[in-house]
Amino acid sequence: MTSSELPPNELADRYEALSAVLNQLPSDTHPAWQTAIKAVLFGGEGLTAGVTCYGEQQAERNGFKLSEYRAQYGDGDRVKEFPAIEMTRPAKSDRQYVDESFRVPVTPESGTALPLVVDADTLPGAISLLNEFPVTPAADTPGDGGAQLLDPNQILEVSASSGDADDLSASEGSEQSSSEIPANELADLYDGLYALLERMPETAHPGWRTAVESVVFTGEYLRPKVRSYGTQQRERNDFGMPDYREQYGNGEHVTEFEVIQTADLLPDETHHDKGGITRPVAPESGVALPIAPTAEELSTALQLLNELPVAPQADLDSAGGESLLDVEAILADYSDLDQSAPSGDARSSRTTGDGSTDSDRTSSPTGDDVSVDTATVQTPEVEESGTKETTADSGDTTADTTVLRAETAGESTVPPSNQESSESTETRKYEDPEAERAHRQARQRDPSDVVELGEEITLILKEVDYSSRPPTVMGTKNSLKVFVTDAPQDLSKYDAIRVKVTDYGGTKTTAEAAFSDYVD
Repeated sequence: MTSSELPPNELADRYEALSAVLNQLPSDTHPAWQTAIKAVLFGGEGLTAGVTCYGEQQAERNGFKLSEYRAQYGDGDRVKEFPAIEMTRPAKSDRQYVDESFRVPVTPESGTALPLVVDADTLPGAISLLNEFPVTPAADTPGDGGAQLLDPNQILEVSASSGDADDLSASEGSEQSSSEIPANELADLYDGLYALLERMPETAHPGWRTAVESVVFTGEYLRPKVRSYGTQQRERNDFGMPDYREQYGNGEHVTEFEVIQTADLLPDETHHDKGGITRPVAPESGVALPIAPTAEELSTALQLLNELPVAPQADLDSAGGESLLDVEAILADYSDLDQSAPSGDARSSRTTGDGSTDSDRTSSPTGDDVSVDTATVQTPEVEESGTKETTADSGDTTADTTVLRAETAGESTVPPSNQESSESTETRKYEDPEAERAHRQARQRDPSDVVELGEEITLILKEVDYSSRPPTVMGTKNSLKVFVTDAPQDLSKYDAIRVKVTDYGGTKTTAEAAFSDYVD
């Protein structure tokens, strides 16, 4: 095994296996069964108090990205081999819903295949099977355990609210419907992005899938102290998503977005439609989030996603922040991205063959190509405040328009590679380009927000290069790059070590730490 290979990981396997089951649940399975699996994966109603969902654990306890694990043990989009857990064919009654190659996880205690179709009678038993899975699966770093993943009483309450329970009277149903939930920005954004993720085709760039997953569930690429929408929904809203989807949708998804702007598919994206997709619109530029961006479009797509609020309006207030995602980290982690694409603002320019700029000519939700600097973008067909609005005819120059701002001082149209080469080599700290790039990216954040001087932390190494001068031994803590000094000579990428934070770097923009010990 080379130093770049990832060892089998139970947490990653269980996350991916349950995600595959969730995506294959038949439409006639009990909605509370879907809620239970979502709770284990992403948090929310049904998860036992104090238990962390698998998605958040993956971001916090493993030193690798799921995209790396999927590439090694799968096809880059999904894990196909599960080396750390037992998988098997579904029960005979479930096989009609999946192809012959599909496998489901085996419960560790009873050795039972996890079911796909669950009804009201089999729901309690299915929850018991899911509760056999560990609260903290084995991962790179230890986790705090608990008694069980799910609170069966909460799941059964979801079952009752679905209308399947015989003891619900008509009067109780009417009382519940009369208690209306006010329209909620956080719930709208959560469900809008979740629906986009569910329907995202395999042709979508894996970096885009990971970015949307980060915002909705895992928090993997979020800025320090920024929480995923799933975590915020659980902590900041007094209602559950099943009730919200029932009031503002069809019980499965929200269909009426009264707080946020949404747009339908563009004409050239209809071949991606899997039952209808309504996508959030980036609030600053007025451009709909794409469903399947290519490598060349990824940078622009990430900047559109980054326009969404850090702390959307909800029942409880929360401190905000400047931006959701560490876009530079995502772009750096996906090597198939066209390096000539800009990683700055979504509306920065890149010259195309006809002399125009492809980012200045961007697609609005109406499907029109417009010039950012010289023209206005037609307002997309959006759903806002419960009503549909469409633009006026193209000949009507008085129609409401949204102007995409031009670059202002401090915003560069030069790709990062060109910016780096234009700087004096005397300012470089590391000879290794990857280490130097990480060092520059790390200067965007205040390290004191992540680690304290003198604090001892566990670090998963992301870069180990003894050929550079000085040697590069670097890991991350909540996306902050931590450079290790006086490290032993036998370390490899993905090793876990204990270090003591000694400094915030010469310009107080990175963290430096001294090696303390190995982690078994």
